[in-house]
Amino acid sequence: MTDETPKQKYSALVGCFVRAYGHIEFDAESDDVAEAAAIEAFKKQQDGAIFIDVDWNIKALPSIVSLDREEGDERAEVNCGIDFSLTSDDALQYAASDLREALLVAMPYVLDVLGNPEQLAGFKKGAVQKDVAKIRAAIAKSEGPV
Repeated sequence: MTDETPKQKYSALVGCFVRAYGHIEFDAESDDVAEAAAIEAFKKQQDGAIFIDVDWNIKALPSIVSLDREEGDERAEVNCGIDFSLTSDDALQYAASDLREALLVAMPYVLDVLGNPEQLAGFKKGAVQKDVAKIRAAIAKSEGPV
């Protein structure tokens, strides 16, 4: 005789983003500003008509929108909004806000070392300054256009 717990039936509404490709045309003064101009042109597109090619094989940022347990003819919601990772890129995007917060918390400590010659002497010359620049750049990048 086995001592197995009977399994219950569940259903889940799942979602993910897929890579879609399209074409836009725009003007720019030079190669140096073409990237920024392309981003602005993309933002000005109000309909999805520019997307002509969808790659259903590239899935990103998957989530379980809702998870339900079957109870006879009814369903009971178990959970909703469950994000999970398929790739390390997904994991990084899901962790982005936590990573940004960690940088913001760490920055005063790093700046404290930078301002303390005795502590700074324990690091390779210029290393802390480079780290401060990297942290500031990452924070600025995470804030996006203002």
